[in-house]
Amino acid sequence: LGESETSELTPPGPGYRAYRASDPAPIAASGATSVGPVVVHCSAGVGRTGCFIALCIGCEQLRTEDKVDVLGIVSRLRLDRGGMVENSEQYTFLHAALCMYNAIRNGRELPILPAITNLRNQFTGPLR
Repeated sequence: LGESETSELTPPGPGYRAYRASDPAPIAASGATSVGPVVVHCSAGVGRTGCFIALCIGCEQLRTEDKVDVLGIVSRLRLDRGGMVENSEQYTFLHAALCMYNAIRNGRELPILPAITNLRNQFTGPLR
């Protein structure tokens, strides 16, 4: 949401920021520099929100443990809020995004579009 769109929703306070979901870089940066939790929410607060949170946790697991447990992450999130990561497409996205993140993190070039197409074909058949 733009600043004018959030003025009624924005609680006053130092350091508070609202960002558009289409611009995730400031969200990630604000979490690293701010005191307190980062609040993430989509319309229902489960699908896209769950993906974003799971992706952040998965990236952290890869950085600290050099492995990731997507099922474990989603299961733990669902204990706190049922329905996090709503469907198979979102779950597949998490796997693909974390694979790409890990490849880039390890300095490997990854042709993103062919990788996504290949992954999608494995689950749904050729793109139409």
